[in-house]
Amino acid sequence: MWLAALVTWALAPREVLDASHVDARAGSLHSFLVVLGCLAAFAVGSVLASLVAPRSPVRLLPVIPNPGFATTTNLVSMAAISGGAIWFLRINLAAGGPGPLLGLFRSGLSLSDLKTLVFNPAELPPLTTLVHFAPAAASMLVVQRRLGGWTRGQRLCLLGVLAVAGIRTLLLSERLAGLGVVAALR
Repeated sequence: MWLAALVTWALAPREVLDASHVDARAGSLHSFLVVLGCLAAFAVGSVLASLVAPRSPVRLLPVIPNPGFATTTNLVSMAAISGGAIWFLRINLAAGGPGPLLGLFRSGLSLSDLKTLVFNPAELPPLTTLVHFAPAAASMLVVQRRLGGWTRGQRLCLLGVLAVAGIRTLLLSERLAGLGVVAALR
């Protein structure tokens, strides 16, 4: 993956590199192409590794007598979902409700402008920073599934964690928010 990024960096003209540092984090075509190249290299490497490495059958982990793990998994998942819900509620309140929020999206403002005007000011540390539990929650849910399966609530928690990470990835350009959760589920 880093080889693809290094080659892209080495071959890019100087003015392209300068432009990528002046623009907003999510606004540069060069930055987008570098990230896309890295993700493509990661995907190719994953496919090649799966073709070369022998597959072993999926086995459940040995059951460890730890009744607190399921509870901890649920608490971490709910912390991530609650942080996302509080942040999204504060975004709605800052915009004046769901209708005006949709109006902001349709107004022609860029996502970068909306991030500056609405999304970032809606954060309320430490409550909204609970969303950063999402990758841990996804990992714990995978382990819980292997230990003894999921309850209906844990399936809903996984959907909630995916939704929170996806929304933050789209609205705040936090690529690692979504990537961390997806990597944990792999």
